[in-house]
Amino acid sequence: MQVQTISNTNFKAKTTKTEFKPHQHFVTNDTKQGIQKLLWQMNHQTVYQENKAGTSFVSTILASINMGNKYKLADNRFLTAPTDSPAEFNCDCSLKMGSNHINVNSTTGEVISYDISFFKSWSSLLKEAENCIKTFIENFNNNEIVKKNSFSIGGFTQKGFEILRKYT
Repeated sequence: MQVQTISNTNFKAKTTKTEFKPHQHFVTNDTKQGIQKLLWQMNHQTVYQENKAGTSFVSTILASINMGNKYKLADNRFLTAPTDSPAEFNCDCSLKMGSNHINVNSTTGEVISYDISFFKSWSSLLKEAENCIKTFIENFNNNEIVKKNSFSIGGFTQKGFEILRKYT
């Protein structure tokens, strides 16, 4: 939709986007609580280490877990250190189930976005998501069933930045 405004005989076209929200979807309460538990467990698998001088750090972050090629849960936060702060757990996570993919807000359980196959019903997708999360929780420590994908990141601490600023 375009709206034109007139000011001093100059025409300026302003485009206003109307936000189209399809039907709002939510995962079940059990699925939401399971996702929160898994994200907490994944966060506590994160290893944060500083050097002796306290100027740099290396963090190994557990970014996703998967079962074979069909199921995958990815954490979209990338926290460099374990935390118990409830504010840090208000995030989106991605759940992939075969060719179906949903992004879920872990606090509200709202489905942010989704990509599901044409022949898949919403109720069967939610049931599959709930079963997937339950299986992840039951087998989280079983490395034969649940594969953990992590990566390492390094950088400077605040003390390291202060030292660098002295020399620049």
